[in-house]
Amino acid sequence: MRSLSLTFVIALLVSPCVIATPMPPMVKRGNHPGGSGHANPTSPWPNVELQLRGLPESSLDAPVTHGVFAQCGKPSVREAHGDEVNHWRLFFAIGAEQSISFDMVKRGTNDLHGVVGVIGRTYAVSDKGVLFVPMLPSPHMNVRGVLDLLNENGLLRYKYAPSGEGCRCWVKSVVELLKAKGLLHDADDRFPQFEASIGCLWKADGSHTPKPIEPGTFH
Repeated sequence: MRSLSLTFVIALLVSPCVIATPMPPMVKRGNHPGGSGHANPTSPWPNVELQLRGLPESSLDAPVTHGVFAQCGKPSVREAHGDEVNHWRLFFAIGAEQSISFDMVKRGTNDLHGVVGVIGRTYAVSDKGVLFVPMLPSPHMNVRGVLDLLNENGLLRYKYAPSGEGCRCWVKSVVELLKAKGLLHDADDRFPQFEASIGCLWKADGSHTPKPIEPGTFH
């Protein structure tokens, strides 16, 4: 997988032989946030910061056409225990060169409470990291609907574990909810599988070892 280019991976995901069978709509649409044009809208979701970075507000309603990617960053040392962890985030690709990422980050150095950054991107998924795991979205998925669903299920307010780790638990919870609602499916075995991948520590050279997921707290 790591030898495949992002462009090739995205082309495989949107090819007719790979796209999942269409399913009935399962996402409730929320109200449009304030703002228009290219201005950053005010978020109507608690604990979410919207930074569309030049993408129009309508991008929140665009179908996720080119895959959902779980991206694993290069390992860094966690101060609490002195061991290494990866940072994980999600990219919802609304085109070959446009996506909106979901990134759970701590509010501050000494604050374990997380804030969901929803950020517009000029690419489908970042290649800055050690691994990306592609998944197949339902044709009825869009970012606004996903945020509504996370809000309804209490997944937007999150506190990291006392050790300082927690983004893997949050990403895993989001992916599991979307799969349970029929909005997201694993890609075929040409690609890394989400469940196996997120349960590991990934090194910069692509090697990996199992690492238990430390749960945070939803509140």
